[in-house]
Amino acid sequence: MLFALIAMTAALVFVLIQFRRTLIRRSSETNKFKYFNDVYSRWLKNRNDNKYLADYLKAYGYNTVAVYGLGKMGQRLCEELSDSDVKIRYIIDNYTTNTFKNIKIYKLISGLEPVDVIIVTVSQEYEKIENELRNILSYPVLALDSIIYGL
Repeated sequence: MLFALIAMTAALVFVLIQFRRTLIRRSSETNKFKYFNDVYSRWLKNRNDNKYLADYLKAYGYNTVAVYGLGKMGQRLCEELSDSDVKIRYIIDNYTTNTFKNIKIYKLISGLEPVDVIIVTVSQEYEKIENELRNILSYPVLALDSIIYGL
């Protein structure tokens, strides 16, 4: 009887731990989706107010850029800048290679063509990515969301 009670208690603890992990993961996913929604909303508002990323970049003397990350945000950034005077020299992405809209994609390596700035589109890992970039390349690094909120 005591053994059965101990086994049931252990099973209940295991289930509660799994449940807590699921809640934490879902909360993290919810926060991530809320963040993306907020950034996209602000980006769209900026465009509706005729505030464009290219204008911000040009105002700071950034005529050539590299885009870090080719997820949805990186794709939208490339699409917006493709209609501007700001030239995307290449994309840095560790999971994709070849090209996107005729823009060459590289993994993060030293010796990449010089650019005026690298725009990081993976904002949740910005600090880690910024450190990796600064260890390999010597170009300025900006987070896409900081540009969007800076317009």
